[in-house]
Amino acid sequence: MTRFYKVLALLLLMFSVSCYSMPFLRFKDYAALTGIDLITNLNRRIELENLARTAQIHVFRSTSTYLLLTLIFLLIALGLMICSTLKDCKKSLDAAILTIAAALVSYGLQLTNTETSVADFFGKILLSTKTGNGEIAYKPSEIIAATGIGARLLVVLCLLSMALIAGARIIAAYEKYSDSNIKTPWSMAMRQFVRNRLAIIGAAIIILLIILCFFGPVFSNYSLLKTNILTAKEGPGMEHLLGTDGSGRDILTRLMYGGRISLTVGFVVVVLEILIGAAIGGVAGYYGGRLDNMLMRVVDIFLSLPFLPVVIILGAVMSDLDVSPQRRIYFVMLIIGVLGWPMMARLVRGQILSLREQEYMLAAEALGIKDRHKIMRHLIPNVIPTIIVAATLAVGDAILSESALSFLGLGVAMPFPSWGNMVQAVRDTNDFMLRSWIWIPPGISIFITVLAVNFVGDGLRDAFDPKMKR
Repeated sequence: MTRFYKVLALLLLMFSVSCYSMPFLRFKDYAALTGIDLITNLNRRIELENLARTAQIHVFRSTSTYLLLTLIFLLIALGLMICSTLKDCKKSLDAAILTIAAALVSYGLQLTNTETSVADFFGKILLSTKTGNGEIAYKPSEIIAATGIGARLLVVLCLLSMALIAGARIIAAYEKYSDSNIKTPWSMAMRQFVRNRLAIIGAAIIILLIILCFFGPVFSNYSLLKTNILTAKEGPGMEHLLGTDGSGRDILTRLMYGGRISLTVGFVVVVLEILIGAAIGGVAGYYGGRLDNMLMRVVDIFLSLPFLPVVIILGAVMSDLDVSPQRRIYFVMLIIGVLGWPMMARLVRGQILSLREQEYMLAAEALGIKDRHKIMRHLIPNVIPTIIVAATLAVGDAILSESALSFLGLGVAMPFPSWGNMVQAVRDTNDFMLRSWIWIPPGISIFITVLAVNFVGDGLRDAFDPKMKR
């Protein structure tokens, strides 16, 4: 069974690479450009309005760079899958999944055109015009999603191949543990997690949201930022499935891009909390004494800071400094992460203090084992389950915090969408009552995402610590 999945994933990866020979961008009066064209010579034939030539070269070279990087990752994944199929190497499967994920990330990286919009390289449609001397020049007078079949097939085939490889890996792991009597804490925890239906439903919803938000825009025919006053506040229909907002922008497209920002903020904030909180809490719990006392006083100081007033002050500072909307997103991540790490530090410190008194740690101390070995081999593996559970639940809190800040006008700034500022955009009572399609989709997205994350967090908590099960 696993071999069948591997062969099928290998074929899909081959088709993914062949997508580069298919049209990526279609033009009004000119032949379509393939992925190979975009990599090799797109930047030689493009002219951007109101943008210096050096900036033009930078924009399109970086576009070509991302496409080339994606192709390199796909070729590496193809080689890893060939190796795994021939030699039945599980590590090659894991590496292939990570490599395809890296290819999709590089494929979805956004480029910034400060004059007109933010678009993915697969989010550029360039209309061709003929200059006075008969030469062809391309100008982004209309920037919408690419309609080239190659750009869309590439995403679908990569996602399908990842799903098949992950399925092969899961089946192989299940067969290994089902055929043997070996029961590790991790295998028992995962079995307990799989039995939790709500946790599985939550995980499926999160995966679906990630796929929709990060790769859905490639199938949209509308721009992220382009306005059309003629279609403003248009209700849901065949042309705009979720309607349009007050500026005539497609709500479904902005909902997907807003989900990118909200989900990215949630995950990046949690990574910051883990890096800062786990490091400080681990050092304080392991070494104790004056160092522990000093670090815990720092934690107490951060915990005493009122979250909302501090954020309001920092938001006002960003407004006075005229921070651009692009950079404001990163400041929001940093602010929420810096203000949220103390709880993680306290949790890790308490766990480390408990583990220090265990018999195996006392035996390691008596044997004179070095601190580095004790931390890496005994403490960290036993703290990871606690961190995973806390981090999963913290993702939901971070998404809610970002949405609340954006709703108050202190987070992600317009015209860049996040679920919070999409809800905040409805300020008129008539719009609130009569045009619910403008604010209900982002509100439901926030609700479903946080609920799904909490389901997964509860499932992980019950799996790793059955005593906590209610």
